[in-house]
Amino acid sequence: VFHATNDGAAATEGTNAPTDLGELTADDKAKIANNGIIIVGNGDKVRALMAYGGGPNGGVSYAEAANAYHNALGSAVRIYCMVIPTAAAFYCPEKAKTKTRDQEATIRNIHNHLEPGVVAVDAFSALKTHAAENIYLRTDHHWAPLGAFYAAKEFARVAQVPFRELDSYTRKVVHGFVGSMYGYSNDIAIKKAPE
Repeated sequence: VFHATNDGAAATEGTNAPTDLGELTADDKAKIANNGIIIVGNGDKVRALMAYGGGPNGGVSYAEAANAYHNALGSAVRIYCMVIPTAAAFYCPEKAKTKTRDQEATIRNIHNHLEPGVVAVDAFSALKTHAAENIYLRTDHHWAPLGAFYAAKEFARVAQVPFRELDSYTRKVVHGFVGSMYGYSNDIAIKKAPE
């Protein structure tokens, strides 16, 4: 669990998260803004990333919660566990990776702690395959509809349920959207580069 605080310190649960959230100097296209938000790129390609502070042994409580549902509900209800990485997993430049942690390791640890009968859905790999596409919003901490589509498609594959292909949906576009990361970072570059 990682929470960026107003004073720039990281609050973590069971990890040694990076807490030096000072200005990055190794790459002029990456910096740390307010609340530990990593800003990468520039112009209309700028992206705000929320740092992840978990560690490779994290997520056990999450797995135990999924296991508890499975044990309480029994075999009549199928329990799936699909952990979604943040955009930092795919868009953090190499020179700024010391400011965030490896989410894939935590997700693998969660999957390793699931009891038989709880089905892991590997959304990380499904999203990684499409990282060159717009699967996360640049100005918000949520994934884009396209990212949600790919994760849902992987869930449907694992659950063996029907799933419509992308071309069967009607595309809707919201112009000028600036998401939550501007409010978190207060970085004017984010405000000036709406989705």
